[in-house]
Amino acid sequence: EMHAKYKKVYIVSISTEEKSKVEALKRNMQLMGKYNLAVDQRKEGLQRYMEQQNVQGIPHSFLFDKLGNMVWQGQPTNAECQQHLEMLDASVALVQNQQPSQEVFEEFWEEVYEDEEYEVDIPRIIRELDFVTNVQEYKEGMPIMIECFATWCQPCINAVPHLAEMHETFNNVYMVSVSIEEKNKVEALKRNTPMMDKYNIAVDGKSNQLDRYMEHQNVDGIPHCFLFDKTGVMVWQGQPMTAECRNLLKKLNTSIKPTNNDQAKSVLTNIIKGLDFVSNVKEYKEGMPVMLECFATWCPPCRAAIPHLAEMHAKYKNVYIVSISTEEKSKVEA
Repeated sequence: EMHAKYKKVYIVSISTEEKSKVEALKRNMQLMGKYNLAVDQRKEGLQRYMEQQNVQGIPHSFLFDKLGNMVWQGQPTNAECQQHLEMLDASVALVQNQQPSQEVFEEFWEEVYEDEEYEVDIPRIIRELDFVTNVQEYKEGMPIMIECFATWCQPCINAVPHLAEMHETFNNVYMVSVSIEEKNKVEALKRNTPMMDKYNIAVDGKSNQLDRYMEHQNVDGIPHCFLFDKTGVMVWQGQPMTAECRNLLKKLNTSIKPTNNDQAKSVLTNIIKGLDFVSNVKEYKEGMPVMLECFATWCPPCRAAIPHLAEMHAKYKNVYIVSISTEEKSKVEA
């Protein structure tokens, strides 16, 4: 009805979904053939503009005057929207062709963003990642290495052993490898690449912060990594397998000194990671309280404690409890 009434206003309804979904809806909604419908899946298009305008829900509309200035935004069905449309409709002469070209759309988004200063928010990038493997916790003040990769990239796959080794060597640096692909593709690669279990693997979050940052930094190839110091300042970017990257990681790794608590946690984590399990019914997660019980197969008091330990394990579910022997595994299994 608005499209028919306000002929001097270009009206278009846009979805950020796949075109096939919109086409399917249109087939079942005849009135959708009466006005312009489109999809815009570009990360620098409507999706980003909605984020900037803090849009909290849909349907939501933006009204622009003939100079391209936004004059109103909100629910398209309320009276205020109608009033603004009437004023806009009266402000211009009717044009013959209401269908703008792709170039017009591109120019619009370029104008929206051309003067924008982009500021990287590293904690937000990490916070919004969707992890496939998560073996290291990020703590504020840690130096950071973010490696960008893709499942189809053979040099990226070749770098996996190197990255696993760096993660183990430079454990004061928070390291994560991130892909902008779908999570299922990364999971499939991980299943066929066992060493990807050794370090953090993730896909970019819904707001595509890393993808935007890569564009801002004019990254033109992968694998590519960014190194940030403990204050969040980027100190280097480039290929992760270079000597320069390794030398900088050494410096970043020694730029923070672990506290006694950090050292104790590191020792504890190394003990647990190095265990050869006979039974493993609970996963250890960093930050959990831990009970290590030392026993031997030849020790009668140790055997007498078994029912008590089983009861404690069932009762204290938030505590990681493990009984450890220094004997051969075959004796414990027996």
